[in-house]
Amino acid sequence: MLCSAFSLYAQSHNASVYVVPVTGTGSKPEDNEFFYNRLNSEVTYQNFRLAKTLKDAEFYLVGTIFPHLNNADRPDTQYVFHLLLMDNKTNENMAEGELVYETPQELNTLFPVLVHTLLYTIPEEKGKDNWRNKTLYAGGSAFWTPRMYIDTEANLSPHIPNFGGGVFAEYHFLDYLSVGMGFEVTTDSVLVKDKLYSRTIKSTNLLLEIPVLVKYVFKPGDYFVLEPYAGIHFNIPFLKKTTPPAISWLAGLQYGVKLGPGVLFIDPRFSMDIGKSTMNAVKDKLFQRYIFHLGVGYKLGFFTRD
Repeated sequence: MLCSAFSLYAQSHNASVYVVPVTGTGSKPEDNEFFYNRLNSEVTYQNFRLAKTLKDAEFYLVGTIFPHLNNADRPDTQYVFHLLLMDNKTNENMAEGELVYETPQELNTLFPVLVHTLLYTIPEEKGKDNWRNKTLYAGGSAFWTPRMYIDTEANLSPHIPNFGGGVFAEYHFLDYLSVGMGFEVTTDSVLVKDKLYSRTIKSTNLLLEIPVLVKYVFKPGDYFVLEPYAGIHFNIPFLKKTTPPAISWLAGLQYGVKLGPGVLFIDPRFSMDIGKSTMNAVKDKLFQRYIFHLGVGYKLGFFTRD
């Protein structure tokens, strides 16, 4: 009933497989749903990624049920479950096999063997780069963002214990180039000396920063991705204690490594305002901001690129 042998050791594949609803007529109307659910379970159990839609899959399984017409003794009691593995990119028939049964429960032992035999005709290297070959990525990060403020009199005001978090999305319109946009919330605190009144004033604001980035994508080895980038971020204050310039320029390097289905990354960055900030509590107080950013985050990819 099966054309090839198989090994029972467990492998881990990144190839994505979609299960097409089973068609045809079996011993009972419930046979189609039974085999469809079993196929979905077996794909996951045998360490392949189960795609939710056909367009997200590299391969797909097609199951069909029909009467076993070659059995002259019992033509109405035996049925054939035929399974086909197809390459979604080329529509090539990768492998096929079938099982003869009277009731689906008879195949509890042989069914996993059939699925295993077909799935493991997929080359092991197939799909190993899927995690870094997506059209769209989305994720989030938490970051430490110490800041330095220098006023017009060259007085330095550091703000070191400064943290924030955000979410983002990236569109990879080319294999080596992407654009991204995010929303990040962080505090912004400056400490200055007001010589006129011999006092020290601290103003803390809450900012929404909206980075817009262009990234160049390197893919060294099998498990890493390196993305140097440059861009700008827009500054929107929630409070009226300070007024930063509307735009800052930035440059950074995102270093990622495969972890589970997505990418764990470290993101060091430097940015500087295009213009001067003002501290509203002190009249005509201007200062330049220098912003450092060290983020740790995770992102997931969607829609495999051709």
